[in-house]
Amino acid sequence: RKELLLSLVDVLAGRHYSEGIVACGVDISHSVQSGVYACLRELVQLLQEWPSKSGPTSTSTKEAKGKGRVGEDTTPGATDSAHALHDECCLLVLKLLLLNWKDYDFAFLRSLDLPVVLFRVLSIFESASGGDLRAGGNEDSIGSGDKLTPSGGAGRAATGGSSPSTRALIQAQAWLVVKVLAMSCGMALAAPPSGGYAQVGIQKACGSFIGQVFECICREMQPCLSTLNSLATTDSPVTPSASSGASRKQEYCLKLLLLVGLVLQHPSPQVLDCLCQTRLLAMLLLCAGMPGHAQLSLSALAVLSRVLLHLQPEMVDAAVGACQVSTTDARQSPEASSGLPEGPGAKAVRFLIDVAGGVLPSSTKEPFTSALAVPALRILRAMHH
Repeated sequence: RKELLLSLVDVLAGRHYSEGIVACGVDISHSVQSGVYACLRELVQLLQEWPSKSGPTSTSTKEAKGKGRVGEDTTPGATDSAHALHDECCLLVLKLLLLNWKDYDFAFLRSLDLPVVLFRVLSIFESASGGDLRAGGNEDSIGSGDKLTPSGGAGRAATGGSSPSTRALIQAQAWLVVKVLAMSCGMALAAPPSGGYAQVGIQKACGSFIGQVFECICREMQPCLSTLNSLATTDSPVTPSASSGASRKQEYCLKLLLLVGLVLQHPSPQVLDCLCQTRLLAMLLLCAGMPGHAQLSLSALAVLSRVLLHLQPEMVDAAVGACQVSTTDARQSPEASSGLPEGPGAKAVRFLIDVAGGVLPSSTKEPFTSALAVPALRILRAMHH
């Protein structure tokens, strides 16, 4: 399997599988596409098994499924070698996924639930029940029984699986694949439609792919923001371990915001529809209004500045209400709210003024940095021009 992957990466890396065979006719092109899709469907299974196949439970799983294969070497040395081989294959699969995909390929990639698979690899959490986001669901209804627990270095090292350096390499490659695919899909949605029934289907598939990326981002951000908000508003002393965990989650949120910003560099109506159909807009507002985390707030405001002007005021108001930002309803003063509009967009205006001017929760110990006023007021000014 490793030899096959090495050959595929050598042939396809940075190229499209149809490159050089277009003149061979539709039948040949379709045959090659079907073969590549079938091969990738099998190979992505390796990522779905990572890192569980690198843990001590893999042997028992094999015995349960295969009743003990004849000649199978289960000695510690052979097991370690199998773990290392599996990690190498996963890394090669991720490199293979960086081939130059076309817009019509995203229907296939979405059928694999590839965003879910990739976020499972790169996540700093792992699900105790193994649940995840699948086709047709959302971040609230699917996997709602899952228990998200901190993962990463110590957690996976304890399972006897990949080494920390190998895990970091695989997760970094997964981040790269997610960024490239999300940006490529966003660009496909932003391209002028060429018309025709097939193009409509392609646009729908690309929108579905981006929608699942956004759902995965929401699922990853929610526990991080919950922890950060609790620590920012608590009056109890913060332990060193809690502070370290919060720093890690803030860094993770910043990476997720960077990913959102890349997709929304040139927001198309289709991408904005995906944004509004998930809870991502509410998550961005929650980041912007997060007390005591100025860097997170600034990053969120930078993303919001690209999209708020393209959305209906009612949609933004609904997202402000959904995010339940404490700054909008705590210690609201008459001076802060006087003269503000009461129609559509009023909630968004109050929210941005609170972020810029500092109507803060009474329990906040660290006020917003004054730097937040500049991007927040710039958005407000643009909204009223």
